[in-house]
Amino acid sequence: MASPRFLVGERGKQDWALTDVHDVEALLAGSPKARKRRLVVLGQFFRFARSRKIVLVDPSHGLTSRDRAASPERR
Repeated sequence: MASPRFLVGERGKQDWALTDVHDVEALLAGSPKARKRRLVVLGQFFRFARSRKIVLVDPSHGLTSRDRAASPERR
């Protein structure tokens, strides 16, 4: 997965602890067909990172595999 490059190059973040839900959504928007798979992998990573105190919160928690832009609540 290209997350570290994405965070530094596209989002200007130098530390995983600075990652927020908007960064995760932006990464997921880059490949809509892979959204579910990427969300699962990101969730696993952030659970690991929280257990090791690399990050304080999981920015992927609460996100769904369904595209937010396509959901009826967002229209």
